[in-house]
Amino acid sequence: MNFRNLLFMCFFLCSGSIFAQKAPTQYTLKIEIETPEGWQFHTQQIFSDPKLDIDSKPLSAQTSPKKYQAVRCDGPWGAMIYTVSLSSGPGVKILHREDTIIIKVIEYSVDSKDKTIETMSIQCIDTEPTQIMNSVEDVKFTIDKEVSEQVELSNGYVLKYHFKPG
Repeated sequence: MNFRNLLFMCFFLCSGSIFAQKAPTQYTLKIEIETPEGWQFHTQQIFSDPKLDIDSKPLSAQTSPKKYQAVRCDGPWGAMIYTVSLSSGPGVKILHREDTIIIKVIEYSVDSKDKTIETMSIQCIDTEPTQIMNSVEDVKFTIDKEVSEQVELSNGYVLKYHFKPG
């Protein structure tokens, strides 16, 4: 075998392995949470890397925020009432660790101070609502196969999720 044929064969084999590489696959995770009151929360996440980093940041999703009253007493004209937007209801945090995905179901609630602010007349105290987050449950699965499940959680939420590898 002469040098030219050897070089051609090397090029052919190397280029074949380059062209044979697949484009990165996409993994889809659809989540639906239904509350006992009938509220529904939907989200969808698409992952492009099957082997995700251990230090990858969590993905979060939550219900749209509502407005609550707050008061600041040291305003230029005395007490100043303003609004703060906070979420109340279901939410999720999605963590990915190598070949595992963890869905953390979170319940958001708000300790509203609206009535306290309405009753203030003479004495002013800086007051804001407080966001409360309770972790309800963690659901863990591996990314090697398609998974579809419905889980009833301890607080009455119903979690439905569907994971589809690329």
